[in-house]
Amino acid sequence: MTCEDINQSLTGSATRRLPLEAENHLRSCRSCRALVAALSGPISEVSPSPASLRFIEASIAADLRPVRPIAPGAWWFCGLMAVYFAAVLWGISGWRALVNVMRLPRTGTILWCFAGTAGLLGNSLIKQIVPGSRHGIPPKLLHIAIMMFLTVAIALLFPFQPEDHLWLDSWACLRAGSGIAVLAAALLWLVLRRGAVLFPAVTTT
Repeated sequence: MTCEDINQSLTGSATRRLPLEAENHLRSCRSCRALVAALSGPISEVSPSPASLRFIEASIAADLRPVRPIAPGAWWFCGLMAVYFAAVLWGISGWRALVNVMRLPRTGTILWCFAGTAGLLGNSLIKQIVPGSRHGIPPKLLHIAIMMFLTVAIALLFPFQPEDHLWLDSWACLRAGSGIAVLAAALLWLVLRRGAVLFPAVTTT
């Protein structure tokens, strides 16, 4: 048996009795012996004094603050997608330009790809905000899968060709996109500030 097997046996059994196979492991593992000894000690049945209970209650109540119920997931999703489409409309310069872009096969297809992936990311983010939500795709893998999908889609839709002024054109696109990104980030903050980070390790990645 391993240390993990010992932990499973201790947490999975109400009586905390270990199987016979665990004896050999306990002879060679000091940490597991200490754990078993700590859990095997006598349990005191003496209740805390009323003064101790009042102190614990006051300590817990001191940090309690009223909170508003979290909004439904549909509200969060509509807010996130509204920010996305507002940024798209600003970048394309309005509805009329958007209609013209959508008529072009390549740009229309890639725009639909971006909209679909934005919806997936928004849905994943909402499930990280709403407690008890289940993830169809793990959040840690979703952004990697989306980047791979978009890379393949762009490579298939737009043929490779030499660029004489790549850096100048890229700098112009970067300057134009930076303003849109700043506005979108501010709008996203206004939407997400009413939520809570339930998975800090996932959020920071």
